[in-house]
Amino acid sequence: MLRPSLTDEAICTAIQDDLRHWNADWGERDAWEKEISWSLIADIDALVEPLRRYYTPDRGRPACDPAPLLRAIALMTVREVTSLVDGLRQFHQSPFLARLCGWYHREDIPAINTVYGFLRRN
Repeated sequence: MLRPSLTDEAICTAIQDDLRHWNADWGERDAWEKEISWSLIADIDALVEPLRRYYTPDRGRPACDPAPLLRAIALMTVREVTSLVDGLRQFHQSPFLARLCGWYHREDIPAINTVYGFLRRN
């Protein structure tokens, strides 16, 4: 069973809305060009269906949807972050970076064990 997440289309719409209503607390908009560009062209939805087979649909607590986790790992790669711990720390420190994954609240960002579990599973 998976928790629902945002689709690529919803993420793109949210990013475009964020760009129209930029929050100065996120820093200079130009500094995010690489991450925004990748997020607008990424096709994560195509990868989610094949990953569903690794999750039991009717047993246990709903698992974290793989789409935001894939986005997070890819954004860590785009940012050249070499450590999952450092990458997750960046998501906690930067609300805009977390938003690019579909995590709109600090408590939406998964714990490191969730990321390791995702990597072991897939």
